[in-house]
This record gives sequence, structure tokens and C-alpha cells, in this order.
Amino acid sequence: STAPCPPALARQLADGGLRLLEVYGSSETAGVGWRSAAGAPYALLPYWRHADGSDTLQRADGDGGWLEVTCQDRIGWHDARRFVPAGRRDHAVQVAGVNVYPAQVAALLARHPAVQAAQVRLMRPDEGARLKAFVVPREPDASATLAGQLTNWVRERLAPPARPVAFTFGAALPVGQQGKPADWIIDAPAP
Repeated sequence: STAPCPPALARQLADGGLRLLEVYGSSETAGVGWRSAAGAPYALLPYWRHADGSDTLQRADGDGGWLEVTCQDRIGWHDARRFVPAGRRDHAVQVAGVNVYPAQVAALLARHPAVQAAQVRLMRPDEGARLKAFVVPREPDASATLAGQLTNWVRERLAPPARPVAFTFGAALPVGQQGKPADWIIDAPAP
């Protein structure tokens, strides 16, 4: 519950003789679809449908009508009844089972008087399971003391899952060839 089962774990459980049934949904929608194989598309439960190919679903209302519900994720449809989630609409990530919003954390970091700009991302699996931050200091030589200041800054203002645990400093935020925000490698893995 609270997050998808990693496909590798689902396969490992199946290889051990367990049958896994994954249900896709949210607190707002309850169950929407199900699957019994890791990585397979979800099948809509019988009281759900989609008619227009968008992410808007319709749920049977019990009186012969249909109520429209906007899904919390973007949906990739395989056909009228099978789908895969294609990323969150609200850009939240899961940290320790809690929804965290990296853009909000970056905005908070950017309010620190010694920070010119900040970008926050979920760590890659080989780095850890928390948030990391890339920070552009206002003063280039400030990075030696800024990590400690920012650690205290976020500790006073954010719940533990929303606190970056690794800070990387540079002259500009990392961008890829297309000019879009890019990932970066942190120096050492964090818990």
C-alpha cells in the first residue's frame, strides 16, 4: 500500500511461489484496476470505464449513470480496458511512504538568503531512498558552510521525508542537451 510494488520484488515473490495481486487506485478513487503479473498493464475493475481516451475515468454511480473522476496519474491506455500509470500529475514522489513535492522543497531552499537557486529530486536507487538537492550559492565560496546551514534550515521547516539528505553545489543548475533540468550524481550514498 502507498506505492507501487517494485517489479523486481514482485518477480522475486512469484519465483518463490507466491501469487501477487496488485490493485491500482488512490484514497480518492479506491481500486481502479488490478494486475497479477509484474509490469503487466492493469485491467479496469468492472465498475470503471474510460470513453474518450483521456485520463478522466467514469465510475458507475449505482443508478445507471456514470460519475467522472480525474485520475491522480497520467494514464497510458493499451486498449479500452487495460492501462499503465504514466507518471503523477502533481509531480509528487514517495519518500518513506509519504507524498513529497520536490518543487516545493526547492522553492523553500531558494528562500534561504545564501541560495540563488535550487533543484530537488528523488535519489536514484544506488544513491539512497530520500531527496537530494542541487544548490547554486549566491557566493561561490559559501558551499563549505552552506550544507550545514541548509540541513538546519530544512530540519526547522520540513517533515523528515521532505528533507534533502544530500546537497550538491555548483555555479548553475544542471540541465541536459535540451535545456531541461537534468539529474546529477551525489558524492556518497545516503540512507
